[in-house]
Amino acid sequence: MKELEQRIQRQLEDLLDVEVRVEVPDSMEHGDYATNACLRQASQEGKEPYRLAEETVEKLDKEELQEVDEIEAAGQGFINFFLDENKYTEKVLEKIKKEGEDYGSHSFGEGKTIVIDYSSPNVGKPMHIGHLRSTIIGDSVSRILEFSGYSCIGINHLGDMGTQFGKLIYAYRNWGDEEELEEDPVGYLLDLYVKFHEEAEKKEELEEEARKWSKRLEEGDEEAERLWEKFTEHTKKGLKETYSRLNIQFDSWKGERFYRDRTEDVIREALDKGVAKEDEDGSIIIESEEGDSPYLIQRSDGGTLYSTRELAQIKYRKEEYGFDKAIYVVGQPQERHFEKAFEAAEKLGYANKDELVHVKFGMMSVPEGSLSTRSGNVILLEDVLDRAKGKAMEAVKEKNPDLAGKEEVAEKVGVGALKYFDLSKKRTTNIKFSWDEALNFEGSSGPYLQYSYSRASGILEKVEEGEADFNGMEDVEFKLVKKLGRFHAPVEQAADKYEPHRIAVYLNELCELFNEFYHKCRVKGSEHEARRVEIVKAFKQVLGNGLDLLNIPKLEEM
Repeated sequence: MKELEQRIQRQLEDLLDVEVRVEVPDSMEHGDYATNACLRQASQEGKEPYRLAEETVEKLDKEELQEVDEIEAAGQGFINFFLDENKYTEKVLEKIKKEGEDYGSHSFGEGKTIVIDYSSPNVGKPMHIGHLRSTIIGDSVSRILEFSGYSCIGINHLGDMGTQFGKLIYAYRNWGDEEELEEDPVGYLLDLYVKFHEEAEKKEELEEEARKWSKRLEEGDEEAERLWEKFTEHTKKGLKETYSRLNIQFDSWKGERFYRDRTEDVIREALDKGVAKEDEDGSIIIESEEGDSPYLIQRSDGGTLYSTRELAQIKYRKEEYGFDKAIYVVGQPQERHFEKAFEAAEKLGYANKDELVHVKFGMMSVPEGSLSTRSGNVILLEDVLDRAKGKAMEAVKEKNPDLAGKEEVAEKVGVGALKYFDLSKKRTTNIKFSWDEALNFEGSSGPYLQYSYSRASGILEKVEEGEADFNGMEDVEFKLVKKLGRFHAPVEQAADKYEPHRIAVYLNELCELFNEFYHKCRVKGSEHEARRVEIVKAFKQVLGNGLDLLNIPKLEEM
């Protein structure tokens, strides 16, 4: 479909000498494609738009547009293109079969490197619902960009600095148990953190003890360093179990602490280049171009900040990876922080602002009482995943009680439900989680897409291939084929705007058409069986490609 669009566009631009947009009309009465390019050109030439459209239609090379059955001039200077069902269907299905897992991919990212920073939980604490959107959106954006030709490097920028380590070190030295830490690393560290605060309410001096350990860690104290490494490695172990459930991997786990020793160079360079200056209180600041509060890179006591380490990691990543773009998948509230950081990085010559991208997203809230918590108001991600699996198991048992491997299917359906619920929404909107919506098997949900995929698999198990004849197709058959031919468009849009919801919405619309086809067009035993088998195979391939981009598990049976 994209190739045909390009051929139409190229011919019209040559004939009219204007930029042409080829669009898909809302109504099939106006063709499968249409353009109003003659409207603008007619005013420049002093012609009537319809007449110019007629002249242009006459000049088009019909041989190059062999998938087009009819071309007509219409009112207001529109040109409408109607596809030849037989030729177009054969070409689309052949292309899907030939390209397989690559169908819908692009090459505009070839030779370019993207560093993508997402998820980024804190060491010593479990992942909670607040990490879900960054993790899921970041992973999908990375997959979409890889599918578009880019080389992507996924980075989990761990929060491994801060006063919480002094508290954890004190708590572990006084109340810690190695076996319990080994058994449930992240949960146990959270319990110790909570216990410290409970005890500190009774004994105020514990806060001072924690500060002392934090200082010792900053100064490179051997025991503090040993315990920090222990907590970090155990946290990674626990986090990797959660990421495994989500089928997510990272290329780098370098956290804040890695950049600690690189901040001195940043501060010195900023002062030497005149980018930064010493403020009245002795701190080091970079003035903001917007006229609001400056970007603080060193406290008056000589201590560095998150902002200093932010600049250090931009410099390091540019030198290490030579990125064409560095993407940060972080919540919308951090928008101004990144604007200042990117502005400062450009002043320092570390990277251009247009190479640095903040992919922001809105917050996700969960109805009160729908999930249990282990501490305070924190809703743990493991609890969300467990609840999703449990809910999915109820649905699986109800719909297919004899299904083999229910545990594995329920896990995949639960994960798919969570991911689609998030990725089907425009990322910048705030969303409220709903179990009913997420686990809806009838439409616009992860399980609905997974069920459509397994339905296609079920059909293909019972039929054999034959010589397909594409004449006399039903309307729903051709509508489904045309939708399959347009898969490239949402992929390109999603890559350009970092918006996975464009693919999620497309897949839902595709499945709606497939299920209409399923109910109206018998496959096995039909006189058109061979043709319909080819359509089902193509549908399964395209849906599978889309599910892979959203990282939603594919199920042959459910």
